[in-house]
Amino acid sequence: WYNTVMLFVSLIRWWYGLGWLDQVRMVRARFDRTADLFSIELSLRTLFKPFRQIDADGARKGSLDVILRAWFDELFSRFVGSLARTFLIVVGSVAILLEAVAGGLRLAIWPILPVLPLVAVQLAMTGWMPWL
Repeated sequence: WYNTVMLFVSLIRWWYGLGWLDQVRMVRARFDRTADLFSIELSLRTLFKPFRQIDADGARKGSLDVILRAWFDELFSRFVGSLARTFLIVVGSVAILLEAVAGGLRLAIWPILPVLPLVAVQLAMTGWMPWL
């Protein structure tokens, strides 16, 4: 009897102690991975930098036609880059927000999870059925 009680007490201590801290670490790691994947800070710093410009390096010297073409290519490349980075910033912000909400819910539900089977048994004994 004593061993059963001690097992129950140690499980409760783990659940509300180290288990909960482990959940916090896992939520934080997942949030950090999502933030690193989208790298919003880097996208903001490089928002108007050219995007994958290949052939405009040596076009600074030459006729006016070549210089204007290089200028237009760079301008177009900056426009494409800013559109791609803006899209990435918006999608990344939404993903990070959803990750934060999901992590917050996970951490909020963790303490009440052991009590839910008792609540379900009590509801079943009163005749409550969620599908009706």
